[in-house]
Amino acid sequence: MFRSPFLIGLLLIALILTGCATDTLAPQAGATAVAIPETPRGPQARAWLIGDGAHLVAQLDQAAALAELTPQSPAVPIAGTTAVISETAISEAQAPMPTARSIVLPPDGSAPPTPVPPAAPASLIPAPAPSDAQAAWAQPVSAWMGLEMDAIARARLTPNRAARDLAILSIALNDSYFVLDAARAQKIEVSEEAMLAAAARQALNASHPSDAAAWQQAHDVAVWMGAWKNHDSVQAVANGIQLGKAVADAVLDRVRGDGATAPQTFDWPESIIPPGQPTPVPPVDRWRPVLPDQPIDPLWGKVRLIGLPSSAELAAAAPPNWDAVGFADTRTAFAAAQHALTDEQRQLARKWAAASGTPTLAGLWFALARGLASGAHLDNRATARVYAALGTTLHNAFVVSWADAYHYLVPRPTNWMHTSDPAWSPVVPAPSAPSYPSDAAVASAAAGDVLAAFFPAQTAQLAAAADEAAHSQVYAGVHWQIDTDAGKEQGHRVGQAMLTLIR
Repeated sequence: MFRSPFLIGLLLIALILTGCATDTLAPQAGATAVAIPETPRGPQARAWLIGDGAHLVAQLDQAAALAELTPQSPAVPIAGTTAVISETAISEAQAPMPTARSIVLPPDGSAPPTPVPPAAPASLIPAPAPSDAQAAWAQPVSAWMGLEMDAIARARLTPNRAARDLAILSIALNDSYFVLDAARAQKIEVSEEAMLAAAARQALNASHPSDAAAWQQAHDVAVWMGAWKNHDSVQAVANGIQLGKAVADAVLDRVRGDGATAPQTFDWPESIIPPGQPTPVPPVDRWRPVLPDQPIDPLWGKVRLIGLPSSAELAAAAPPNWDAVGFADTRTAFAAAQHALTDEQRQLARKWAAASGTPTLAGLWFALARGLASGAHLDNRATARVYAALGTTLHNAFVVSWADAYHYLVPRPTNWMHTSDPAWSPVVPAPSAPSYPSDAAVASAAAGDVLAAFFPAQTAQLAAAADEAAHSQVYAGVHWQIDTDAGKEQGHRVGQAMLTLIR
């Protein structure tokens, strides 16, 4: 049957290669089989807020997506019902009607195939950006998160609001991959870079609208990276942009109305601020803001969690009464430690304080995660999974800790220390919020546990970082030791609750 020497040669080579493969993989007779250790099951991929990505793909209009990229010619003015075509005026009655085309349904009754638009001209691809501009987008997921952290610092956000913004963007990037997979399963070409860029721009515009010009400039480079590498067509870029915007819109719809934008007013008990007393002296045993400072987001504990049903099961244990022996011992130990602080402890306090004008504590944990992802050579999809899990964890940790803080109203150490030792001052200013539990301890313990699931070889390093962040608040003079202890315990429970969602 095979008479051509060339075909016979190919067949022989194939048979030889097949035999080699068989000899390599199959154990020889009498040999002892070596068991390959099973890789421990790590966190699983999941879409956090969009549900099934297929429903977003079903809404894709490839022709419209391509039209958005196509430069539009100047519109021809239309007066009344008269159209102007090639300078010849014709009425609507004279205008040619489009030819009707019948739709042929598949014989098995399934939906008709998605119409494929004609191939887009490659001339729509802009000239490549300078090499340094392209180099900044070698890892787009981390690049977009870096821009978010810069925006958080410029906006001087509090850590709870920073965590929410980081969660929204990281979820939009992560969930984009589920829509990408659904589209490609239907043989629809989609640019990964364009999809990430469109989703990020949409999410950042919602969180930081004053920086819209910067987001557009970044988008205009990142969106074409795949085309400049010659692995994305213009149609793939157009599809990616439309789907990326759809993902971000779906994520933003899910978090809209979560309580984050509600007025942050608080009905203080009369024992805290008596009526008619505009500038009360702060009580020692109960927290209240030192006017003119206002409480930071007193209703943040009512913001909706992501992925978890409620914060009730994650509440911290009640603190001891101010007059209890345990709290008295805590105060005594705190004063002694403050008068014996070392330079190293002061440095740790400033390191983790992440004050206003920085990416905040949430940003510090994202920076740590970025280093771990880079060191492990994770691709963009895997990096997005890590960031989404971390962002969601931090958001939930701040919501849970904020709820308890404004429930228990434990005073900060600063009030008591200023009374007992007027010459003392904290290493960093105390936030205008109650003390118990320590939100930094809650967020850090939870973040460390979740990141350790992704990077098990770094478990000890992550646990040490979480402990350091928690204890730094005591060194700083802004939290009691009981705040840190309760915060770490609550943070571990938040972390475990999050791990049940991703394992």
